[in-house]
Amino acid sequence: MALTILSQASLSKCEEYLYPDLILTSYALKDIGGGKVEWKVSDESGDKATFLTNIKKTGGGWFRPEKFEGEKLTIGQAKDILNEDGRKPLFCIHGYSVKPEGQMKECKECQKNFKNTLKPIPVIWPSDGINYFDQRDDSVEAGEAFQKIVEEFESIKDTIKRFPAKSVMAHSMGNRVLRFAAIAKLKFDNIFMVAADVPYDLFHADYKERNKKGAEANGVAICKMLSNGILKKKGKVYVLFNERDLALVGSAIIKEARLGKTGAGTKEELDDKVKDLVVSYDCKDFVSRFSIGHSYQFEEFACKYYEDKYKSIDDANS
Repeated sequence: MALTILSQASLSKCEEYLYPDLILTSYALKDIGGGKVEWKVSDESGDKATFLTNIKKTGGGWFRPEKFEGEKLTIGQAKDILNEDGRKPLFCIHGYSVKPEGQMKECKECQKNFKNTLKPIPVIWPSDGINYFDQRDDSVEAGEAFQKIVEEFESIKDTIKRFPAKSVMAHSMGNRVLRFAAIAKLKFDNIFMVAADVPYDLFHADYKERNKKGAEANGVAICKMLSNGILKKKGKVYVLFNERDLALVGSAIIKEARLGKTGAGTKEELDDKVKDLVVSYDCKDFVSRFSIGHSYQFEEFACKYYEDKYKSIDDANS
């Protein structure tokens, strides 16, 4: 009887909210009282990333920007939610021209692909879909905002130790957010770069010498975010790529070949600091030939790959 009531309560909550679970966003949020905040799709990045829960869609449509509200959480509260859930968080950073509702729905739907091991957490940044070059700038601002959350982690030391093991998955231009958020204090067990819209040679030994602009946001900086330790087996950066990715063709023409089409390169090409930490995974045999071949980040084979790589660390350290 009690189980039935609990199930009905959970179902009621899912029906009431667009997304009843945890999200992390860099949007500039407006306080509306009662511990709640709101934002619109047209808003810009704020000063720091914020955890929210119980997200509702409150407006939008007919050429008006979509509007959302949610309950603001402290990092301590977010950690408690994750600890109670029992699964390990997989922070999921979306790419170009993805709206909050779409990212939340995909994260909700893909949970069926995990075997109670990983919990996808939508990471949402301003992505209004107007102009590709505008979004390249927005993704830099979002990366800087996510860096600032580290300061809050530092300020609540008694709750840091309660934060569970975590990994991150970035898709397409979301890897640009990840790249500019890359600082050594922000740690992940595994980092998954899927269909990455970043330079193909990001992890190469000569990248820094050939790229003065953004040279510090290179593959070495990303690898420094791995949770390495003497008593703990190192995680890795996993580059999921598809040489038939049509969405990255335009980006390659505008700039240069992209990591999401080529993979990270050979051991000989990789920087000595990262060659044992970076693994490329060719996805072309799993992605439909009749698709654009770009948005496979939540497909069953990809979710299984994330889970298997997490389990490999867990098993090695048990």
